[in-house]
Amino acid sequence: MDIEELRNKIIILDDSSKKYLLDLLSNKLINTKIITLSELLKGYYFSYDEKAIYYICNKYNVCFDIAKKYINSLYSIDKDNSNSKIHFLYELKQDLINNHLIYNNPLFVNYLNNKDIILYDLEYIPKLYKTIMDKLSLNNNIS
Repeated sequence: MDIEELRNKIIILDDSSKKYLLDLLSNKLINTKIITLSELLKGYYFSYDEKAIYYICNKYNVCFDIAKKYINSLYSIDKDNSNSKIHFLYELKQDLINNHLIYNNPLFVNYLNNKDIILYDLEYIPKLYKTIMDKLSLNNNIS
């Protein structure tokens, strides 16, 4: 890939590819923003820290790994459902929001709007990220 193609663009890539791309660009002065898939997920939806995990551990008497799985399941929950598992996750998300344990950055989505975005070396995009890409494609040129 030609380095000039990356100028003034946002590059979205897999977490494992970031170091390689940074090494590739290390000697170049180029205006570009590099965002990993996990950074995209946290910026687009929400981020959390250990307080949220410990809160779930204590409230529901579950281990650290289960609490983390609960939180990671919340990214795809946006409305309540009659399904008991979905309802539980929706209530959990509302509880974390009410207790200020998950954080969102509304400026992140605004920053991404009307920009050229390059999906760098992404052969497979998981469904949750595909949903984000579909929303971004409404206001952005994605290649």
